[in-house]
Amino acid sequence: MLLREVITLNPFAGGRAKWEEVVTNLNFCSHSSFNIKSCQARVRTLKLAFQEKTMQSLKASGTDEELTERESLLQELLYLLEENAATENSEKEKKKREEKENVDKGLKVREAAMLSQRRKPEPADVEETQQPSTSTQPSTGKRRHSDPSFEEYFELRRRQQELETQRFQHETQRLEQERARDEKMFAMLAKLIEKNKN
Repeated sequence: MLLREVITLNPFAGGRAKWEEVVTNLNFCSHSSFNIKSCQARVRTLKLAFQEKTMQSLKASGTDEELTERESLLQELLYLLEENAATENSEKEKKKREEKENVDKGLKVREAAMLSQRRKPEPADVEETQQPSTSTQPSTGKRRHSDPSFEEYFELRRRQQELETQRFQHETQRLEQERARDEKMFAMLAKLIEKNKN
């Protein structure tokens, strides 16, 4: 009876709600008090025993023997478990693919954002690069790195510092608010104590 309910309702795919339905049906039909854990343990035990018996019979005779009703139900149960495992694996693979696609998209968006954030040359820089210098002495103006990785690094560091500054300001504000609240509470308590003394 347990095997029929398990095969009919397939609690392996439905989770706890399906197992509760299996238990409810069993308790109703047999006027017993089964619980989810005992049903799951019994199904595991039956499955393992059937697998062991099948392996022994295959080793002994080399062919499949005729199955009783119970054994055919157990065979169906094994097929059901294999199908559920395959479905779970395909869902996991799909999730991994989606996560990888999301990461790739995120990297592309970040790269595009970094390209758009790169500083455009200022007019003074353009004039310096357009006019060749006639002197052999190096110019005294600032040299800028043309390597984008430097710019990305400095931009990232600047953003990190801004975030740290904001966190520090928020934390300071929160502590000041707590201190002010505590001072008000102590003042109120002091007034209540004075009233109670009088």
